[in-house]
Amino acid sequence: MNIFGLSFHQAADRFYISDGTREFQYSDGQIEEKTLIELINSTSDLSAISWDLHKNINSWAQRYHLSMHRGAIIRCLPITSNARVLELGAGCGAVTRALGEKFANVDGIEGSETRASICASRCRDLPNVRVFVADINSMTPRPDYDVVFLVGVLEWSKGYINAANPFQQCLQIASDSLKEDGIIVIAIENQLGIKYFLGIGEDHCGMELEGLQGYPTFHSVETFSKAKLYSLAREAGMAAVRFLYPYPDYKLARVILTDEAVSLRSEMISYWASRYRFEDYLRPERHVDGNQALILSEVGKAGLLGELSNSFLALAARQEADLPDFSWLVWSERPTESQSLYSLTTLERADGELRIRKLYPHLSSRERVLLGSTFRLNLLDTQAFLQGSLVELDLLRAAMSSNEMLFLQRIKDWMVYIESQQLGGNGIHLKSEAWDCIPRNLVRMGDGRIQAFDQEFANDDSIRMEDLCARGLLWWYVDNAPWVTPLRPSAKTIREHLQWVLQELFPHVDSNTLISYMIDRENSFQTLFASQEDADKISILLDSPLKDIRHPGQRIIDLETKLHDLAIRLQRSQDQFNRIRNHIVIGRVISIWRKLFNPGLP
Repeated sequence: MNIFGLSFHQAADRFYISDGTREFQYSDGQIEEKTLIELINSTSDLSAISWDLHKNINSWAQRYHLSMHRGAIIRCLPITSNARVLELGAGCGAVTRALGEKFANVDGIEGSETRASICASRCRDLPNVRVFVADINSMTPRPDYDVVFLVGVLEWSKGYINAANPFQQCLQIASDSLKEDGIIVIAIENQLGIKYFLGIGEDHCGMELEGLQGYPTFHSVETFSKAKLYSLAREAGMAAVRFLYPYPDYKLARVILTDEAVSLRSEMISYWASRYRFEDYLRPERHVDGNQALILSEVGKAGLLGELSNSFLALAARQEADLPDFSWLVWSERPTESQSLYSLTTLERADGELRIRKLYPHLSSRERVLLGSTFRLNLLDTQAFLQGSLVELDLLRAAMSSNEMLFLQRIKDWMVYIESQQLGGNGIHLKSEAWDCIPRNLVRMGDGRIQAFDQEFANDDSIRMEDLCARGLLWWYVDNAPWVTPLRPSAKTIREHLQWVLQELFPHVDSNTLISYMIDRENSFQTLFASQEDADKISILLDSPLKDIRHPGQRIIDLETKLHDLAIRLQRSQDQFNRIRNHIVIGRVISIWRKLFNPGLP
């Protein structure tokens, strides 16, 4: 077969290797790649949202290649499904798989034969996907494709592309592969991502501040600011560039924003983006400096959720008219093990109004959907988008101020709303839909009124106000406990915090009995989405000692850990230096010996 100006021989079904190709040296390590191929070869469900693969993840490399969230940046794109697609740098096939499920014809180029074989195996049941092993430097692109994808590839250009300006050359290869009205899609980390300002190491090398300082010590990779990436695309002949902003990042995207969403400067949208924790993938023990939700709230109000997004998903075309139209401002998905509960949630503009739309693509019936014995899905096709201050964050601000009275008053305001709007006919038990009226689903409007949104699930069992309060505060503390320990210094666990609040608000109720009852009910609910083992973690979280990450003692521990890590890195550098020095000394001895005793040797 001749394609891309190269000759290929077929190694397997829809898997081709370039004749005389030079082996590409990028690797996650032999052990990791051996594990990947074993997992993929032994799995029947190869889909981009495969729970069989997802639940077998045991390392960051496996998570990167097998996580169901890897394909979110593909699933969100409103590009016609009959497009012919080229992926440069297909790797082990996580994105290739998502492309093959969405588009009619997909060709993936990968330089490593080992990784390409993993990619081919991941897509072995997709007749529309071909995988090629080739050196990108040897390719002669032809304008055959509607879309070219560069996912986690552009930043590695200077290590693998032979050109004076490797980044420009990489984009030029992509541009030369496009039809006249084609699109380049680039997924890449933002050099100025907010998580790097909050203490997380640069994604490729793990070093703090490395990208922010312009990569003074790590030279294998380079990422870019929004302005620089825009400039690179323009220089490659792409006159039109549109940015999307994946949160927490493009690798594990859960929420994706458009510029219009950013321009709203909404705390609701900021909180939506903050729901998924920023991570240091290479050094998971590192934590973010500062509260992620509150920081993103302020960044959002300043209109900087785009500029400081941890990653970019950029679409570039030669003309503005060639870029697709987006019907949504915000896109998010919730994959679940129970396929019927998989949902897509979008913020859209309809008839001049902002509306939230929730879709369940795999739900076979629109009738009453029962979940277990008492729970059911409360189908919400569309609902108004509310602008205001989240009760979740109001509680957090009150707690961080160490103001017990204000904190308890915020909870009482919530209970007053429940009593006035969510009581059932008997005046004792709540409506079924009140099950989801917890702080993260409540907004305080401009006039001070509290209003609920996203009441997606209902509980037809009898629910009292104290039951709902215990449930809502459980999840509030799980999300925020490290930031609120000064509110009640004597409380060492979430259980002790809960006991204090429940005794203050419901003195007639035995708080221990209430908490036990709440845990049993919550476990039953959570098993609808995850395994019993995951649901049982609720009890563990409840009684785990709380760590106040603002505490000076913890800061000292963190600093000691960093110093220890630094000492290890310095020792490794010293060992490497000694090896190099020994090689130099040996080389000099050999050189002198040759000159003195064997001057005729070359």
